[in-house]
Amino acid sequence: MLLQAARHNGFKGLVSSSGAAALAMTRDYHPAVSRWTSSCRHAGWRILERLKADLATRHIPICVVSTDDSRQRRL
Repeated sequence: MLLQAARHNGFKGLVSSSGAAALAMTRDYHPAVSRWTSSCRHAGWRILERLKADLATRHIPICVVSTDDSRQRRL
């Protein structure tokens, strides 16, 4: 559904079934924006930390959708 919405609004999109594949695609394709949804409570945050620690991907705006409601972590 999200990929369809992105395409409808003129964006290209990539979908991955694992965090490792998503990280590799981010490095390979250099997206303008990245959005993460994970069924594992902390996986999205780990991916975010890895992206922000990498000089090649740290500049990419990221949107993480998570069930973790920790305000401090969101900031």
